[in-house]
Amino acid sequence: QYVLPGTRRWLFGALIALGLLAEARARGWSRPLVSGLLVLAAAYAAWLADDRQWLCDPTSWLQGHAIWHLLGALAGFMLAEHYRVADPGTAEIAGPVRR
Repeated sequence: QYVLPGTRRWLFGALIALGLLAEARARGWSRPLVSGLLVLAAAYAAWLADDRQWLCDPTSWLQGHAIWHLLGALAGFMLAEHYRVADPGTAEIAGPVRR
């Protein structure tokens, strides 16, 4: 980030993608993991659109940065669901997911 600050978003995206691919390799692909990956890709697109000021109008309810946070939270929930589905034995350590 210090040497090439313009690459921080691309590096962040690459690290997240590599982490999710490593998770898929370790525990296998599940529906929540694939869904979370798609939602995270949409969140990342909103983040990039906000950075380029395509979704950055202070008078609008539609804000790219807010979309990034909302979709990022949804992707995090889906990743937690993936952990529950992929390895149900570890779900009891942290307690069950309540619906």
